[in-house]
Amino acid sequence: MLSMLSLCLLVLGIARSVEALHIPRFRHPIPMKPLSSEQESKAPINDCKEKWRDATTDHFVWSKPDKDLETFRQRYFLCDMYWKPTDDGKPGPIFFYLGNEADVGLYLNNTGLIWESAPAFGALIVFAEHRYYGKSMPYGKDVRKHMQYLSAEQAMGDYAELIMELKQELNCSSTPEFDSGAFAKGVTYDASEAGGSNPNCVPNLRKGVALLMELGQNVSGRMMLRENTKLCNGCPLGSVGDVVALRDWLSNAWDSMAMGNFPYPSSYILNGNGELPAFPVRVACEKLKDLLLEGKELLGALVDAASVFYNKSEVMMCVHFRKGSNPTPSP
Repeated sequence: MLSMLSLCLLVLGIARSVEALHIPRFRHPIPMKPLSSEQESKAPINDCKEKWRDATTDHFVWSKPDKDLETFRQRYFLCDMYWKPTDDGKPGPIFFYLGNEADVGLYLNNTGLIWESAPAFGALIVFAEHRYYGKSMPYGKDVRKHMQYLSAEQAMGDYAELIMELKQELNCSSTPEFDSGAFAKGVTYDASEAGGSNPNCVPNLRKGVALLMELGQNVSGRMMLRENTKLCNGCPLGSVGDVVALRDWLSNAWDSMAMGNFPYPSSYILNGNGELPAFPVRVACEKLKDLLLEGKELLGALVDAASVFYNKSEVMMCVHFRKGSNPTPSP
């Protein structure tokens, strides 16, 4: 840990990926409610400086972007209340948060790990906003006409530029970056025995998704899926595309629970619409603990596991993969 203090940049990629489970990543953006006036007055954002930079609109093409918009204004927050030199006189580390799909101020006020760790490291904290979210909007009101520049690759280009700019501005250009990769396999770890979950969880999850896609290729298989996945009346399952949507809906539950896999009950990921239990991934994995799960029992267990996220209120008698978490009960 002491060696980390010699680094100028500690890049914390707070992102969970279900790709390690061989399940495509898919997430409907889950809006978070703004803070109340009382909460706002006590929020960490009040101790940070809102700053702006010119971010490159298109990092990968030499020709000019639409309307010749070569750059756009990207917002980030600089929080220096804990920043101090290391014992050997070098600049303290920078904890760099890669913004995700919402106003970055919401994540600044809700990301405890960085705030808990920064004082001990004497770290500068930087929260960078993801392009096309919050106030970092290329093309302003016409943004929806120019969505081709919204991608993970373009966003990573923004962050790389900002890191290089900060290194120069803060006079630590010769210091190497550090990326722990601690969250690169977050879902797999959380759902594994090493992460405290049942050892059969990941194998059953992989097996179940494979079965779902196999059955989804024909009419009789899709009938079996409908009978054993607790779908609501009117929920479409008439094509392979519908089955892919169902698979992605299941995947999204694991992605979201991993992001909210706190050791205490929390309504954060559900945006206050219900409360996830402590270690929700472990709770979901209990639905997949039986080594002998096969066929319809395995399909039912897949839905039961996802329902830890989607139906925590337990008032829904059926599920609808076109709706969000804890929606109004459907017939």
